[in-house]
Amino acid sequence: CQVGLVSEIKYYVVLVAAIAGLVPVLWSTLESLQKKAWVSSDFLASFALILSLASFQWFSAIVIGFILALARVWRGGDKENKEKPSLQILGETIGMIYFISVLVGSVLLYLATQNFSLVIALLLVAAADDVAMAVNVGYARTVGLAAKWGIVIKEGKALEILGKAPTMVFDKTGTLTTGSLLVSFVIPVLGKTEQEVLELAVMASVKSQHPLAKGLLAYAKGAVITHPDFVEERSGKGVIARKGSDTVILGNQTLFRDLQMQVPEKLLETARQKADMGQTISFIAFNHEVVGFVSAADEIKQNTRSVMEDLKNLGVKKLVMLTGDNSKVAEEIARKTNVTEWEAELLSEDKVTIIGDL
Repeated sequence: CQVGLVSEIKYYVVLVAAIAGLVPVLWSTLESLQKKAWVSSDFLASFALILSLASFQWFSAIVIGFILALARVWRGGDKENKEKPSLQILGETIGMIYFISVLVGSVLLYLATQNFSLVIALLLVAAADDVAMAVNVGYARTVGLAAKWGIVIKEGKALEILGKAPTMVFDKTGTLTTGSLLVSFVIPVLGKTEQEVLELAVMASVKSQHPLAKGLLAYAKGAVITHPDFVEERSGKGVIARKGSDTVILGNQTLFRDLQMQVPEKLLETARQKADMGQTISFIAFNHEVVGFVSAADEIKQNTRSVMEDLKNLGVKKLVMLTGDNSKVAEEIARKTNVTEWEAELLSEDKVTIIGDL
């Protein structure tokens, strides 16, 4: 009699716990029904509650546990499927079907044998998580390998979209090229020497993280380096540095147009010749007078062209290069890398706009 009483108490404890856990679920079920979402985790969990109220045997408690577990699995995919890749959804669906099959098989096994231990053993062996987890592990492994190559992948869905993308966009510096600008020429005017112009360029860029700054420092080994008191960087255009009453400007022609500073025609013609050779041109001004320019070249990565060919073979139709360099440099890099389209003389915000329009 005492044993029966203990069994009844244990059963009602399970029943009360199930009801307490399903109270918020019932509210969600009403919302699901209003949205005509008949097959949902909330509806399934509510069915477990109805089953528990309709039966007064230990077996109903077992079924409650199974159905609540099933509800949790279903709930995991109920509200997040829109953000998951289709392959992951497929894996979870197969896992769901497998789980239901094991659930039904467990019930039939219990009815046939009345052996609860055997049912538990079956469930431990037939773990359904492996099916759904396999896809997730695959995605995680891919994201991890990509990170080693400096590629950041936000989620598995992005991988699926990437596999179907007809267009790919690349920034030039540091992506298609090494990002290490090597200074080739320093051209002075107005009686300045090459060394003087170089030292002015170094002073303007010494605090900058731009690849040209590193190239200038490497080229100017042994030169006198003056650190400026104030530096103003103009994104995609250049830099303005001040030391005492002196001002040094280093940047492209767009920056000089913005500052309404005229570049001498003869110097501009020489700069165009260097640009036609694929050189990046940066003009230098001292106290608002243009005193020369430096030209630098960015080396193309050895595997860039072959990667572009591989992408075309994979079905990518448009390979677009974006750069802040002049059109001559962009055209030369595009020819050597085999990209299909390019846009030059862009600011950072221009690149964002172009990507949004594609």
